[in-house]
Amino acid sequence: MKKRILVLLTILLIGVFAFTACEKDDDDNNAGSNNKTTTQTGDSQINSGDTDEDDDDEISNEETNQANQNTTVKVDVYFANSDASRLVDQEVTFDRLTPQALIDELAKHNMVSTDLIANSVTTTTNNGDKAIILDVSSNFSDFLSERGSTGEWFSMGSVVNTFLDAYDADYIKITVDGNNITGGSADYTGFQKDYENN
Repeated sequence: MKKRILVLLTILLIGVFAFTACEKDDDDNNAGSNNKTTTQTGDSQINSGDTDEDDDDEISNEETNQANQNTTVKVDVYFANSDASRLVDQEVTFDRLTPQALIDELAKHNMVSTDLIANSVTTTTNNGDKAIILDVSSNFSDFLSERGSTGEWFSMGSVVNTFLDAYDADYIKITVDGNNITGGSADYTGFQKDYENN
């Protein structure tokens, strides 16, 4: 009889330790994921990471998609003025905010090539401030190199300012097919702030 009770207690203790160990692992796995990362590609948006702990503040993807479908978005799109002496902006209304829609609007003003593809926009932070990473197709590097330093400044400034405005971010990093931009007259490896006219 004592042997049976001892075996049952041993099994019970093993079960308690196993359950406690699994719960501890789950807590450890979630401890570092308090940052929320949002990646938007083409016409879709992908969320990963933890959202706010308060369930009342969470919005489901379905609700977000419905809200995006029923509202329009106004964004200031930046481009060079007619004599290429200043960046100017024009408010443009979009049925739906996507990285490609912004690129297509910039192409209408010859700030990017018409065949440029917006691969993705990822929301992140830089020194505690909201930042985004815009990844575009490789022809962006070639386009910048062909523009000369002034044209390059206007092209980069229009992309930076337009995306910062659209995504309400403080910083942006632009990559080409996941890599740093090569070519051009400036270094674009880090995060950039908005471009200001002199």
